[in-house]
Amino acid sequence: MNDLAERALVHLDAARRKVAARPLVSLGLAGFLTSALIVGAGGRISAGDSVRPLTSWFGLLRPRSGGPPVAAALTYGAICLLLVLWLITLRALRRTSRSERCVWWLAGAWALPFVIGPPLLSTDVYGYVARGALARAGLDPYQHAPSALGSVPIVRALDIDGRGELSTSGPLTTWFEHAVLTVCAGHPLAAVIVLRVVAVAAVVGIGALVRHLVAGRRVAALGITLLNPAVLLLVVSAGHLVGVLVLLLLAVVVCAGRARWPAAVAFAAVAGLLAPVALIAVPAVVIAHTATYRVRLLPTVARDLALAAVVLIPGFFAVRNGLGWLSNVNTLTRGTHTPFAPASLVADLLDPIVSPASGDDLAAGARIAAAIAAGCIALYLLVTARSRPLDRTIGYALLAFALLGPVLQPWYLLWGTLVLAPTAVGTRRDFVIALSCAACVLNPAGLAGSAALNVTRAALGVITVILLGRLVGRQRAARALVIG
Repeated sequence: MNDLAERALVHLDAARRKVAARPLVSLGLAGFLTSALIVGAGGRISAGDSVRPLTSWFGLLRPRSGGPPVAAALTYGAICLLLVLWLITLRALRRTSRSERCVWWLAGAWALPFVIGPPLLSTDVYGYVARGALARAGLDPYQHAPSALGSVPIVRALDIDGRGELSTSGPLTTWFEHAVLTVCAGHPLAAVIVLRVVAVAAVVGIGALVRHLVAGRRVAALGITLLNPAVLLLVVSAGHLVGVLVLLLLAVVVCAGRARWPAAVAFAAVAGLLAPVALIAVPAVVIAHTATYRVRLLPTVARDLALAAVVLIPGFFAVRNGLGWLSNVNTLTRGTHTPFAPASLVADLLDPIVSPASGDDLAAGARIAAAIAAGCIALYLLVTARSRPLDRTIGYALLAFALLGPVLQPWYLLWGTLVLAPTAVGTRRDFVIALSCAACVLNPAGLAGSAALNVTRAALGVITVILLGRLVGRQRAARALVIG
């Protein structure tokens, strides 16, 4: 018996040494298996109530909504495990000398199950297709919700809230949704697959641009973007167009860094046509351009604004009612409650102070206050844009809009974090990692009510404690360095 135990210990020690010698191979395999577990378990639960998938997707999706609680717990646990593996991998990449190719191979291994599997955690990709179907049928997505199509498969694939939502996307998104469905000859499943391909291509493009943003720390920058679980879950799997948006914004930063200001202005305007929230990038680029050496202020501003207008004005009129998103922004504040949005937290804090007020009044007041705060932050960032790098101005402004908006969705956090991520170091890097982790745990799929709230509170609490520990550790290290 002792001999068997000794042999087992010897083999265990040999295995440990092999893993230590090639940590990235082990992490790649572990990430692949964890991603496969998320896809397998996530397919057993529904992304929303009363959802009827377009297809069983190789048998991975349930034909009806809901799923066993074990599958929901397994999915959430696997997502948390993927976050832990990501943190370990980032640490390994910083401590060992690895090539960029290793990161790309790791990203491919981790992303493969999500590329093959069905869209998870959100039904928004079906919403893109549904709005394309509306446009193809001659209906305006800014005035007609997907439910106007009737009880068709693409509408039944959406969750209940999504079926009644009017579009708040930019005209370029509306045109793109229509174009994808037209290319696919009106087949919804083919359109979903095309959107998945676009999402994957956007992530690859982000990785390619990251290489041009940093010089000596490309491996670390690729690790925090390509391997980011929020990117894998919300862009590669869920198929959100936020990947395309971030790709355009990073192109803005790259072009500005190379003094190609006309291209930077044009990319910023195109990003604003895709998602109106990105319009903040246009004045940010114009102001950053005026901070460059030997630039005449008024002629430079006039030329940049004229170029932006040349892109924006035709873009807004390229589709019918291209400014229709303006009238639909207020629909985000009606009937949607995200408990962890700062606006909702402010409303909860005001409840005992203004007890006679109704819940709707408290929510409206808190959302107005949060929106004013977001506007003030964005204005301050623009006024002081000449004193900081362009990626920080755009990234901070988008984070302000994401966190202080009327509702907080996980993919909103990617607007700013992915713009900041490539060049983030020190404390900014810690915050980028924390926000990315928060995006992954904010909306636990398959859980509802108090269970979802408690699980999310616990996960966000752990992230906060770890972040505070990192910040305190950095502060102590800085003090020790000064004293030494």
